[in-house]
Amino acid sequence: MDLKSVALYLAVIAGSGILAWLVFRSETDETRAEEEIALVDRVEDPLWYRHADAERRLEALRFRLPLMTSTAIPPEQAGPTKDEVALLCAFHDDCARVFADHVRAQSRPSAAEISSYMEIFARVRNPHFASLLDLGLNHPAWEVRYNAADAAITQGDPRAVPLLAQALMEQSGVEVLRVIDALVRIGGDEAFGTIAYGLQRTDPEIRKALIVPLARAAYRPALADLRPLLEGENIEVRVLAAWALMAIGQSEGRERLLDFLRDATLPPEVRAQAANLLGAQAVERPDVQAALRELLSEDEPVLTFEARLALAQIGDPEIRAGLLRDLDGELADRRRLAIGILAAGGRDEDIEVLAGRIEGMNLEEFGVFLNAAGRGRAPRALEVIAAHANRADRVGQMALAAFKPFGDEALPVLARLFDEIDDRVLKLEALGAITAIESAAAREVIENLDVSASRELWRAQRIQIRRLDLALARY
Repeated sequence: MDLKSVALYLAVIAGSGILAWLVFRSETDETRAEEEIALVDRVEDPLWYRHADAERRLEALRFRLPLMTSTAIPPEQAGPTKDEVALLCAFHDDCARVFADHVRAQSRPSAAEISSYMEIFARVRNPHFASLLDLGLNHPAWEVRYNAADAAITQGDPRAVPLLAQALMEQSGVEVLRVIDALVRIGGDEAFGTIAYGLQRTDPEIRKALIVPLARAAYRPALADLRPLLEGENIEVRVLAAWALMAIGQSEGRERLLDFLRDATLPPEVRAQAANLLGAQAVERPDVQAALRELLSEDEPVLTFEARLALAQIGDPEIRAGLLRDLDGELADRRRLAIGILAAGGRDEDIEVLAGRIEGMNLEEFGVFLNAAGRGRAPRALEVIAAHANRADRVGQMALAAFKPFGDEALPVLARLFDEIDDRVLKLEALGAITAIESAAAREVIENLDVSASRELWRAQRIQIRRLDLALARY
């Protein structure tokens, strides 16, 4: 064979090899692409923390612990890193134990490190964390104490009450609100007794923040601390103290609220607040109804609104007839007020009346209806809102955002809407509406939705489940 033939032969062999290599590479690339897609599913799956095996989750935890306070990662990544640590601890007790041991092992942690620990404790309720709160609650740095109060709210551990009591008497502003929330979350006589003791503070804003949980809990031992506030200088504190006494079952509280309601020398907003509190808790009493009817002749709209709202809730025929006239009237302000009062009354028959007028409402009036319906939570309102939530326009978006106040009662309606809606954007917003309810039942509903139609829906579903996992980890 001459040299030319040899060269030709080698060229053919080389060409065949290249061709075979190209074919092999193409197939390999396709295989690798499929493997990479599968890997992306595993790595980018927002719920990876749920199904990771023990070795992988502990490795992931140890990798993230130093990143929580590292300047090597962008600040916007610090929060997501803490979220992942929190989720690992929420779903796997071995991770929570390792994290708690890590915190105890630090001999001289910096303020930034302690603050990060408190942020995790604020995200996840776990018995391993409650005993570590004193690291933050007694810290001299404001940011650390702020995060520690959040952590105490989440942990709800009675052992934190003495530390919180000290903070309650020393802190102010947003910090003291966090401390009060923490004590309410812990509950029990020691925690509520601490809240009542805090009424010795003279700051009106702090006093108001303390009165509200005592009233809502109807905490009877606080009576001796509440009564002196009826004679204080701040009228808003006096009104709330009267409300708290009424909530605890003391007739003097109701009588003082009636006095405030009738006192024409007080600001209209103060009198309206008294009317609102009486209407919410004592509107069935004849003396309260009589006082509310007196307000109907007032010139201040804020007063007449509260009076009409309270009386409408008991189906007062005269009030209802006037509201129906306003619905058909030409005055836009009175029409909006009528919509709001009827929708907030919580009566199915009033919702039915409004349902027949929704098509003629403008967006502002429809918004009034939705907001007020959430306050009244009439059963019929759910179906009326749902009838407009599958529209691919602003009306549909507004309706989908209006289910949250109904809580778990709205979940069957939202699940049905998700299946019926064809519009891609509305379908995603329906997922968000379910998530906004923030309950274990909402998470179960989302997990059971059929998202096989698209990968976008699949990923959106899992992102919403992740958000609920984070929200529920506190409880």
